Amino acid sequence: MIARTDQAPLDTDTMHAVAQRVLTAGAGLSDEDTALAVLTVRGMLVVLAPVVAEAAAPRGRRDPARFWADISVRQAQALLGEDPGPAARRAHARRLARALADLLHDLAALS
Repeated sequence: MIARTDQAPLDTDTMHAVAQRVLTAGAGLSDEDTALAVLTVRGMLVVLAPVVAEAAAPRGRRDPARFWADISVRQAQALLGEDPGPAARRAHARRLARALADLLHDLAALS
């Protein structure tokens, strides 16, 4: 699925594939692949979180889809502020990937 924004289309299929790869590879990622995954997923979160927030905004505060989307956006923003260092980078990559998967799920639920 490709979602439209004011600036460019989002390739949510690629985002989903990246999240799944990081989540399934887990501890099997090399240090280089982990560093690349962190940068890639962080970039995707930076782009996707505002899109999900914007899609949720017109919904009522009691709407379940908005409730979960708001939680996912806040979680993604919190993770973007973290820099756990090299020792915890693989776990951080998985947390970022889970946040990306959650945002993608919420975007689909809001559509």
